[in-house]
Amino acid sequence: MTQLTQNSDQITNNYCVIDIETTGLDNRADAIIEVAAIKFGLEGIFETYQSFVNPGKEIPPFISDLTGIFDKDVLLAPEFHSIIPELKEFIGDSVLIGHNVGFDIGFLREFGFNFEGILFDTLDLSYVIHPTQLDYSLTGLSLF
Repeated sequence: MTQLTQNSDQITNNYCVIDIETTGLDNRADAIIEVAAIKFGLEGIFETYQSFVNPGKEIPPFISDLTGIFDKDVLLAPEFHSIIPELKEFIGDSVLIGHNVGFDIGFLREFGFNFEGILFDTLDLSYVIHPTQLDYSLTGLSLF
């Protein structure tokens, strides 16, 4: 959130919410299996993006249970490096928004996608808005 405040003069009216799904939590040992994004502005949603990603290894059963993504879904999907150009074009100069976006950016950078724009983390915002909340997951916050 600090970065957004420091760079507020650079904010456009274009925003992109991003979420990735992975085979685990370690960006050095695990892999991306899906990238999804929605680009929007004051006029509403402009565009959506979604791609399964072939991780080059089996998806652990607990990850499939959590995400609903199975090996059959990613078998013929592109490898991450091949979707980088279209993902960069999709995001463009938008402010990138995510819940615990540091996790997403960590994986994206580890796999070759370097985003240097403005980041906004809704997890940080939820700590400020609801300081006594016990569960800051998206599910927990949706129940508030």
